[in-house]
Amino acid sequence: MGANQTSETENNNNHLTENDIHYLLSNTYFNRQQIENWYKIFHEKYSNGKMNKEQFITFYMNELRHIWNGRLLAEKIFYLLDINQDNHISFKELLLYYSVKSKGNEREKLQFSFLLYSNHDGYIEYEQFIFLIELLTKINKKYDEYSIRHYASDLFHQYDNNSDRKITCDEFISLILHNREMAQLFTPMFKFNIINQNVTESSNPITSISPLSIEVLNVLQIITNLTREQIIKFYGDFQKKCPTGHLNQQDFIYFYRKLLPKSLLLDDDNDSTKYCQLVFKAFDINLDGQIDFKEFITAFSIRSNGTPRDKLNWLFYAYDRNNDNFISFTELKYIISAIYNLYGLNKEGKNFEYKSYELMALMDINNDDKISKQEFIHACITDGDIRKLLVPMFPSR
Repeated sequence: MGANQTSETENNNNHLTENDIHYLLSNTYFNRQQIENWYKIFHEKYSNGKMNKEQFITFYMNELRHIWNGRLLAEKIFYLLDINQDNHISFKELLLYYSVKSKGNEREKLQFSFLLYSNHDGYIEYEQFIFLIELLTKINKKYDEYSIRHYASDLFHQYDNNSDRKITCDEFISLILHNREMAQLFTPMFKFNIINQNVTESSNPITSISPLSIEVLNVLQIITNLTREQIIKFYGDFQKKCPTGHLNQQDFIYFYRKLLPKSLLLDDDNDSTKYCQLVFKAFDINLDGQIDFKEFITAFSIRSNGTPRDKLNWLFYAYDRNNDNFISFTELKYIISAIYNLYGLNKEGKNFEYKSYELMALMDINNDDKISKQEFIHACITDGDIRKLLVPMFPSR
């Protein structure tokens, strides 16, 4: 699972190659926009394009909080994902796993689990199976090791169809899907509809807190630096205000106007609509024309709690209207027009086109008639006048 060679994406240019994208499109359930958005987030957290073992365990442990000793399982998952055995997990390796974990069907998830526990010879032998039972009871601390061992031994022989003291992937899948205890032991990172419904499923205090999945909560904690409890509270408030689970552009504009400086809203001549439409794009990460909770809390946390560079990086994506990683002169004119509307400067006869020419000359350091993200951030950090004009929703310092 994952590339066997170092990917060209593992650099500092924050771009995926077309080969990378085609590979992930062919081998995951994610579309191009999702892949590119996830890569931007991943690269901002892990600038060398890889996670080492400790970074992965830290990232993954919240999904195993319901397990007494989840670190052992996280380590095992790490070594399975690290196909090229370089003691790191690349973006492609991680995304392949999360494609199975979040969107894969039961068989795909159980095939992954089988690979996790087998010796990659196509079988799990009886002695190995019993050893795994002992290991997993130590990890889980939910079952008595002695009783579960005898139960597992009987199950193994029941599903070992040709009595050769080893089970195939298909036999393993059948065993798991028919036995809730084995599913909870072997696949705590996944959830399944167990065929044997005579056993009552115990409630999970982690997953019953909120309709947000554990993997989503975990990712949002990493991205937003908010606690699990804060995210769940925000989610409850979001659901009350947006019972459909989404904000359309009109609802967003109504909401976002309340976040703008009050001095901008006191003048009836000021029109914030055009500027709010720009900001809507930065919230709408997957560009589907609406904002769900994950998009909302991610962008809102950057706007409220991010570093100046984080905020400017986020704002650049709002201003980059065609998503080519540059702000063209046409886009800059649109931005300045929106900001002039916001401040009511159009009513004063200010020439936004002249201002656009002036800003392009100041910000376009390499004279290629477009502004890169690096040029945008540099100009806003080093020039207070540019920052005051282009970043109206953030403090000037």
